[in-house]
Amino acid sequence: MQHSELPPLPLPSFACCALGGLFVILFMAGPGAFATVATLAPDQLAPGQKGVGYCVIKGTQIDSFDVEILGVQHDVPLPGRDLILARLAGAGLEKTGLFHGMSGSPVYVEGQLIGAVARGWGFAAEPICGITPIGEMLEILEQDLSGPSYYSAAASGMGTDSHTPPLPLPVWVSGIGRSGRAFLTDLLEPMGMVPVTAAGGTAQLATSDSALKPGSSIGVQLINGDMNMSVIGTVTWIDGDRILAFGHPYMAIGAVDMPMTRTIVHGVMPSQYSSFVLGSTTGEEIGALRQDRLAGVAGILGAQARMLPVSVSIEGPSGKHTLNTRVLDHAILSGSLAQIVVFSALESFERLFGVASLDVHLQVQLTDGRQLNWNQVFSGLHAPFLAARSVGGPLASLTWSGFEDVHLERIHVSISIRDDMRIAEIGTARHVPAKPRAGKPLSVEVELDPFQAPEQQLTFDLLLPPTAEGLPVRLLIGNGSAAVAWAQERQIEAQPRNSDELLERLGHTRRNDELVIEIVAEEPGLALDGQPLLSLPASVGRLLKQTPSVGRLGPVFGRVLETQRLRVPFVLEGEQVIELGQIEQ
Repeated sequence: MQHSELPPLPLPSFACCALGGLFVILFMAGPGAFATVATLAPDQLAPGQKGVGYCVIKGTQIDSFDVEILGVQHDVPLPGRDLILARLAGAGLEKTGLFHGMSGSPVYVEGQLIGAVARGWGFAAEPICGITPIGEMLEILEQDLSGPSYYSAAASGMGTDSHTPPLPLPVWVSGIGRSGRAFLTDLLEPMGMVPVTAAGGTAQLATSDSALKPGSSIGVQLINGDMNMSVIGTVTWIDGDRILAFGHPYMAIGAVDMPMTRTIVHGVMPSQYSSFVLGSTTGEEIGALRQDRLAGVAGILGAQARMLPVSVSIEGPSGKHTLNTRVLDHAILSGSLAQIVVFSALESFERLFGVASLDVHLQVQLTDGRQLNWNQVFSGLHAPFLAARSVGGPLASLTWSGFEDVHLERIHVSISIRDDMRIAEIGTARHVPAKPRAGKPLSVEVELDPFQAPEQQLTFDLLLPPTAEGLPVRLLIGNGSAAVAWAQERQIEAQPRNSDELLERLGHTRRNDELVIEIVAEEPGLALDGQPLLSLPASVGRLLKQTPSVGRLGPVFGRVLETQRLRVPFVLEGEQVIELGQIEQ
């Protein structure tokens, strides 16, 4: 089978010295000319066969290492798959062992490509690896490489047997602080990636030889712009503008669209557990990754990936600052990556911990021109951290909604931060008269206990409606989040029927600097399409339950008789519940 170019097989050292000019000619006639190369299937291999593999140990120069075939495991890592076992030597592997970043290193036996170094074991005494057969990798090219129209909300995990784990991919990050890295680790480790911040960032190529070849190091970006987050692996196969790499999944999420970049390897960091490359991307986009499958990844050189612009503006004691980035546009990951950008902006320009008060505004622009505007307030010792996490909720609701017309165009987060504590506890509450009556006014006094400030008293004038007669009634007093919880306790919220309904629901934010008072009658009933049906006769309720075509019907445990809201200059905590008893005329 003829598929791809063959890197130059290493000549003995004496031949390289005696025939230096000939060696250069042979090199240029190999990978530089994109010559094709034959492949060997696993059943054509035998224990003891020798081969050679290629990867980058330093800079951009491709180095070789020796390979000895140990055997072939069938139905590993999954049924119908094969794994070639091999012992590696040379290129310093006796010291480092297998290292993160060599995933995808092409391996040749008798001048024929057999696959890519892809799997290994931590704390191994020898550099013994699992090689993904090239035939399984070539099957990825049967998938569509034009890029997804948009990402589905379903994604698989790494899909691998824990006994044959893929070599973790090092994720080089720059512009991310300690707290952001902790959040990033929680996000990436389940997908077999390890965040590394000892190096990272971007670098310049020191040589004019920038042709990509099998064995070259390559980066794939999750975030770029004022921050950088890139995974580093190795190229296995090139044919024209098509490329295969890694030999195992990146995130196993199928159709993707991520920028591919050139990388520079500064060295390999030895570790008793698992060594890894110290690397940087050059910032030069060379193509787009388009498929992420069990046997590896595939991309198109020269293609441009679509990324999602995410910007964060912060105004605080240190002045005004803006962070501009682009993140992977994906239903599963975009929200989490946007959170990481917010974490980094706060940690860089202000801080994530300590006494602070924040006003957060999230604006999401959709590709069809519609917008989501969401805002919330935070105050306290951990307020910046909580604010950074908060933007993930509405973003996840959008990207995981499943509505085909929800396509994100850009995300902007605006944050105002102050160095103070603006918290008030909702204290005692009293009502006048002591025995409320239906159809009569009801006055409610609420005490607020601000942090390091005098108590404040607020008075609300309400009306207990005539419909409350004969019903047990209670007063609920709390902040915006408490009001949302009360509503969820009264009735199960129906799923939005379309994206317009979803946007409207997400845009109705209940802020925590709102004092909310509700008069609620403990009256069971029904809701049709999310709307309570008031004073419904029992016979009509039975009829609706027997007629499924009328709409989405659900139970209601309580009826709101009146609501008042008041914005206060504090983030409110706590709530009060006052039982008014059964209301008389």
